[in-house]
Parts: sequence; structure tokens; C-alpha cells
Amino acid sequence: EDHNLRTNTASTVKYDNPPIIEAIFEVYFPVSNKWDAHKEKLYKSLRSLKFDFDKDETINLQRLSVNIQGGKPVSTQQSVPVPRVRCWNKDRSLMFQYGQDMLAVNVLPVYESIEIYLPLLKDVCDIVLSTLSVKSINNLGQRFINEIKATTAMTPEKIFAIYPRLPDQVRSKHPSFALQVETTRDTSKSVALNLEYRGDQAENHKYLLDIYLRSLMFSSAKTDDIIAWMVNEHSCVVDTFEAALTKEGQKFCGKRD
Repeated sequence: EDHNLRTNTASTVKYDNPPIIEAIFEVYFPVSNKWDAHKEKLYKSLRSLKFDFDKDETINLQRLSVNIQGGKPVSTQQSVPVPRVRCWNKDRSLMFQYGQDMLAVNVLPVYESIEIYLPLLKDVCDIVLSTLSVKSINNLGQRFINEIKATTAMTPEKIFAIYPRLPDQVRSKHPSFALQVETTRDTSKSVALNLEYRGDQAENHKYLLDIYLRSLMFSSAKTDDIIAWMVNEHSCVVDTFEAALTKEGQKFCGKRD
């Protein structure tokens, strides 16, 4: 068994039907000048992977920068469109995407465990980084978006350990809110947690618990180093998710005894 594809404490925390609606494992690197010359070769190489291919789509992303002076926008500038190719599997539960400055694996329900998806990430990394002659990495990331639907009887204070304290007259109206907390920062990574109330849905209150782990000072473009970082730092995501919930909230989200 490849020890590089094993997690540590993260594997010991198990949830039945976890509330994850999307998990993203991402790699960003400097824009490659090899894209135009090798994009067809890259596409053919990736299509050779053992992946249940269905639909491919190419989107063009544009970034908008706004210059603000005196609290007012004075000018805007659009970047040159950046192409992203997205490859879906047949049941739309798994996708990998790539472009001239990034690659990622996106997991939609039902999420199982990180060990299941790292082999695909490793294969995509091997092909994209070598074909585009990537020499360094800007940053790595793991993002886990959880959707938690709670009945009216299950108040947010019972679920979330970080739910903001609100006056009784305000809390009874259950206003919308968004709370962002940086839970971890050291020399190698930062972890940000976002908790957002998304309003009512049928008889339920809907919350998004979004956890984003991002590398700091990581530059190696070797696939083994990238996978090792994903494995070694993943427990930070699990620890943050656990810390955001009360014991009752963990049970409500399906944690096994």
C-alpha cells in the first residue's frame, strides 16, 4: 500500500452521510507559456486516464479589478480571458479541471474520504505539470463546503460552537449572517472557516459551513510533494469542522459513536 495516500487522524473521524456538498483539491502555479502549444497534447493525455468520462466543457474566466479612491470606484480593468477545461464523470459526482495556471479535482455528493480521490489528483498532477513544464507552485488548497439543514426545533446554538451571540429579540427573527474566522495560521498553512445562514428551505433552516485550507510558502512542483502536503495537512480541515460544531451538532451531522 502506498503510504503517501494514507491520512492520519482524519481517517479515524467518521460521519454517516456527511453534509459535504462539494470538496475541492486544487493546485495553482504560475501561468505557463506552454499552454497554446501543448493544450491538445494535454487534452489527449488526460483523456487516457482511467476515469468514467462524460461531458467536457471549456469556460473562459475573466477577473475584474476595481481601483477605489476616496471610498469610490474610479476605474475598472478586465483581465484577458483564462480558459479552464472541465471533465465530468457520467453521474456528475466527480470532476477534474485544468488550465494554464491551475488544476483541481472537485468532488460532489456523495463524498467518501480523501484517500479515494488522491490517486486521480496524482494522475492529473503528473500529466499537467509535466506537459506544461511547471517548475514551481504558487499555492495548494483544500476546500470543503458543507450544507447543514436544521429543523426549527434544532436551534443553531445547539449545532454550532461558533454561532454568534445575538440579543433575544434579534435571534428570534433568525436574521441572515455570515461569520468568517481564521482558525489556523503557521509557517506552512492557513485555515479559514465561513459560517453563513442561507435562509429557510421548506421546514428547515439552511447553513453553509465552508472550510478552506491553503498552503503558505509551498513551491515544489513534484507530484509526490503535493500529495504528501494534501495528506499531512488534511487533518486541519477535519479538526476545524469538529471544532465548529457542538457535540450535539456533530451527532446531528452523522458522527458515529
